[in-house]
Amino acid sequence: MRKDPDPLADLALIPPWSPDVLAARQAALHVALARLRDLLDHPPAKPPNWYTVSRDFWVGVPLAPGDLPVVLDLYGRVMTTGGSGTSYLQEALLRLIALTPTAATVPFWRTILDWARPREAFATQRRQYAASALARLARAGFPAAYTALHEAIHHANADVRAEALPYLAAAYHAAGRSLPPAVLEDVAALALHDPAFAPRFQARAVCRAADRALPLDYPGGVYTCKVKFQGAKRIYRTIEVQAEQTLDDLHLAIQEALCWDNDHLYSFYLTGKRDDSRYEIACMEQEFPTLGPQLLAAVLGLPPAEDAFAPPAPLLTSEAVIGALGLVPKHKFLYLFDYGDDHEFEIEVVSIAPQAAPGAYPRVVAAQGDAPAQYPTWDEDDEDY
Repeated sequence: MRKDPDPLADLALIPPWSPDVLAARQAALHVALARLRDLLDHPPAKPPNWYTVSRDFWVGVPLAPGDLPVVLDLYGRVMTTGGSGTSYLQEALLRLIALTPTAATVPFWRTILDWARPREAFATQRRQYAASALARLARAGFPAAYTALHEAIHHANADVRAEALPYLAAAYHAAGRSLPPAVLEDVAALALHDPAFAPRFQARAVCRAADRALPLDYPGGVYTCKVKFQGAKRIYRTIEVQAEQTLDDLHLAIQEALCWDNDHLYSFYLTGKRDDSRYEIACMEQEFPTLGPQLLAAVLGLPPAEDAFAPPAPLLTSEAVIGALGLVPKHKFLYLFDYGDDHEFEIEVVSIAPQAAPGAYPRVVAAQGDAPAQYPTWDEDDEDY
């Protein structure tokens, strides 16, 4: 399953409403907001299912004048209240705010980039909503939104930095503007020096799209990767691969180390999450394109000028040079082989050496356990599979 990283992409598909229909829907929404406020002011003995409540707010209309401050207040109260179905209600309210483009919402979106409760499942989606909404506001002509996104790429939270980078680039792209030189150099510095993988990877994608050349990390160096079989992690192979080699080279080394047939398609998911297409690098062009800044730019506005930011096609494994991905020591990612049998392997970057020792690469330097069978049979007594 491929997850759309832009939660507001479908807003461009909402048709314009006639004045009468718009007024009627805004009036119904005003009543629903009053009911929600009453629920929060006077909680019932049995907590409500917020999913059911959220149905009143998936209406696809901007807020009526005067209702925006109400929704901003209610959103904060819903988030802190919690309960079953809260995520659905949060999404519905965030979409209403995004459908009401005004400079007054910029501080709200900046603030919720910081919001997170312990072990909260919705924190990632909330950051995505905030970054997407700020990009839409920037495209709509609110300079404060550009400032907010630029500040967000330096946020203390690496996840916020990673979310903000592609949306900052997409905001300029959708407005038909190239990234200002100072902003591009700022992004390049993150690509080279950010301590976390995700911002480094996103910054490199922005630079690649803007034709800003970057040096390899550790040219002439060696990445030591520990490849563990997800079905039994005590089975592993440690493989050294040079910075100038590609994910295809790593794939072939894994196949050879396992004595498998290399007869199926494969992908690498560089954050370890198969449902996040932004970090997938596949062996061939996918049927469904990776959704990133190029789609967001199309959603936000008109085609860009010829000299504006031009997002590249997604990398393929044959193009993904190890030393150009932004990998850092101890980072873990996922290798998926055979989309039918779903053989999954966790890969950890154990260490990075600045200089390769003489010899051929990639090469296996450590191994434990018999390789899992590529095509196990049902009657095979293999406790490791």
